[in-house]
Amino acid sequence: MMNRRYFSFLAFLAITGCAGTSAQFGTIGSTSGEPESGIAAAQATATNGVDAAAATITPEDVYQRIALLASDEMAGRDTPSPGLDRAADYIAGEFERLGLQPAGDDGSYIQRYALQKRALIADDVRVAATGPGGNASLVFGSDFFVLPGAAERVRADAVYAGRAGSAETDEALRGNIAVYELPGSPQDPTFNQAIARASQAAEESGAVAKIFVLDAAFPAPLIRQTAEHFSLSTGLQVGETKGLPAYFVSADAGARLAAAAGFDPAPL
Repeated sequence: MMNRRYFSFLAFLAITGCAGTSAQFGTIGSTSGEPESGIAAAQATATNGVDAAAATITPEDVYQRIALLASDEMAGRDTPSPGLDRAADYIAGEFERLGLQPAGDDGSYIQRYALQKRALIADDVRVAATGPGGNASLVFGSDFFVLPGAAERVRADAVYAGRAGSAETDEALRGNIAVYELPGSPQDPTFNQAIARASQAAEESGAVAKIFVLDAAFPAPLIRQTAEHFSLSTGLQVGETKGLPAYFVSADAGARLAAAAGFDPAPL
């Protein structure tokens, strides 16, 4: 049986939200015209119309449209972004050229709706631990980064649960924070698999959050870059966050947490 190690862990995430403009979608209408009477006649007309329309599609035409939407001009079509606006304008222009009736906003082919963009306020992201060995405070962006979850504030005992790649469900994690060792780097094909396995085990065990102690060779700049990615300066997290928050701490920060817990940090 695994030797359980506990320490008190407090994390506070300040998350801000702001309204943004969403992706834009043309709403397809219908072409005008008088329907013929009779079900058979209508079916025949529809079949003939589909066949005629399909006959106009060529490989060259398909390639041209895909190449345009995938071009550097669209800059990835992030949601929202100027590239997405350009793609929507192109599609709306095609709808108009084909004679479709607009059914979007103000008689246009475009329908807009608001999305919520969520981002961490970096200065207000804090992690602290208290145990028999003392206290430890971690610095966002240098000691750790976090993938936000549904909870913005977590306070619970943390339980060492072994390596992420061999994580199993464990009743001892219920109501606590699961701490996993995470060897390797994102370039390692097993890295994300280990995160997924441990995340599933923590969820099924009833944990309230996850801590992944990174390998000593994990690049420090990548910790900073990932922290910035989820910070207010970029705000790339769109929509509501779900699941358990995941804290990825450097090997040195993990050793300080272990020291606060009062046990030998060598296994980390």
